[in-house]
Parts: sequence; structure tokens; C-alpha cells
Amino acid sequence: GIEAVIEQDCRLLLGIAHVIERYLPDGRRLRPLEVARDYRTTILDELSLQREAANTVTLRRNFENSALLYVPEIYWPYCREQVLVMERIYATPVTDVKTLEAAGTNFKILAERGVEIFFTQV
Repeated sequence: GIEAVIEQDCRLLLGIAHVIERYLPDGRRLRPLEVARDYRTTILDELSLQREAANTVTLRRNFENSALLYVPEIYWPYCREQVLVMERIYATPVTDVKTLEAAGTNFKILAERGVEIFFTQV
């Protein structure tokens, strides 16, 4: 599956990081091995839909009383490591600019709220 492809890519990335660290003047200072290992950990964590579900629950709790963002409910009894089941939301995707324009969306306010949501998550 995808895990094997990611592992193969990460091994390649680690090999390149070794070469960079060993042969380039700034190689050690840039810590490419550390970056490659962190990337591997992060990308493998993203494959765990149980972890993704837990992160969604945390996000939902953080925005529970907010009018800025609605986070769907997770249906835990149906979730597994490779299955994520959540509430379906009907809305206009932010990428559907024509529909948003037709609805009279204020893009300045939308952008400001997007930035606020982003920094609230961080």
C-alpha cells in the first residue's frame, strides 16, 4: 500500500540527507538528517486516521463556541486506523470562487477569518 511507497521515498530522502550532510559545506548546519526524520514521522502520522480523528475532535472542541469555523463531528464507533467517518457538511468550498461571488461573499473578511482560524489552531 501507500505505506510501503512512503517508506521507500523516506529511505531515499534519508540517503540524500546523508550525502548533503557529509559533502556540502553547510550540510551539518542545515541538519538534513533531522529534517528528513521529522518529515518521515509527520507523514506517517498523517496516515493514521485514528490520529486524524482525534485531532479533529480537538479542533472541534477548540472552535465549539466560535462562529468562525464549524468542525464536523467524528463518529467513533465506525472509525478505524484506515477508516474515518464524520458528519457530512453541506457548504460551498472556499475554492468555488464563482459561487462565493454570486452569494455576495466579502473576500477580505473571508481572508481575515481564515488567518484568524489558522493562528487559533497554531
